[in-house]
Amino acid sequence: MSEDLGVPAPHGTATPSDKAPAAKPDKFVPQWSGQPGFHERRLIVRHNNAFFPLDRRSVSEHELSSAKDMDEKMFRSFEESARLIFCLQRGDNIDFDKADKLHKETEETLNLGSGLGPRACVLLPVLKAGCDVLGRKLRRR
Repeated sequence: MSEDLGVPAPHGTATPSDKAPAAKPDKFVPQWSGQPGFHERRLIVRHNNAFFPLDRRSVSEHELSSAKDMDEKMFRSFEESARLIFCLQRGDNIDFDKADKLHKETEETLNLGSGLGPRACVLLPVLKAGCDVLGRKLRRR
C-alpha cells in the first residue's frame, strides 16, 4: 500500500519492480524471404506496425508459411503464363483473333507479375516488350 502513495516500502519487502518478471511465451520470429512475394510483403507491413490493432501486429508461423506457399503458386502460374506467351509471340503468322487474345493475356500476366515482387521483375520488361510487339502487329492490320 505504501508503494501506491509513492513512499518506499520498508526494507525487506518486495516491490512490484523487484519481483521476477513473468515468463514470456516463446514468440515466433518470422524469417522473411530474400525476395518476398505479394502475400509475404503484406505480412511484413503488418508485423509490429503500430497502425494495426495489437492482436494483428504479430505473424504466426502458419500465416507466414501459407503466404510463402501462395506466393510460390502465384509465381509458378506467372512463370507458366510467361513461358506460353513467349512461345506464342515468336510466331509471325498469327491470325488477328489469336493475336488479340494473346495481347489481352499478356496484359493480364503483366498485371499479375507486377504484384509478385522482385522475382518477377526479371521477366516483366521482356513481357512488356512482347506485349508492345503484339500491339503493333494488331494496329497494322
